[in-house]
Amino acid sequence: MHCVQEGMLLVSPRIFREFAKRFGEDGSRGSANAPGEPDIGKSIQRQVLRAGWHLRADKGVNILTYQVMRGDRAVSRLSGVVIRNPRRIVNPVPPINPLLVRLRQVHGDA
Repeated sequence: MHCVQEGMLLVSPRIFREFAKRFGEDGSRGSANAPGEPDIGKSIQRQVLRAGWHLRADKGVNILTYQVMRGDRAVSRLSGVVIRNPRRIVNPVPPINPLLVRLRQVHGDA
């Protein structure tokens, strides 16, 4: 989890997988899938998206991408769901990570 200008970035799918490993797919502490299965956490991510608290990119894209900056250079990328108004979930909200800069999609790219 990182705070960015637009809200709280939940790095996906990792954060949803970790939650499912610890608390199960339904939060009951019993994992529905084995921890190594690729689909673990997907139902949790769907529930978060259905809540509608996230920021959507152009054309309804739910996953946003951020560049990790070191000086003037982008050294890696993080993608995930950005929760608008994170104060409803976390209080106090951690400071914005200045090393993360949103990567804007260029129209016409695949």
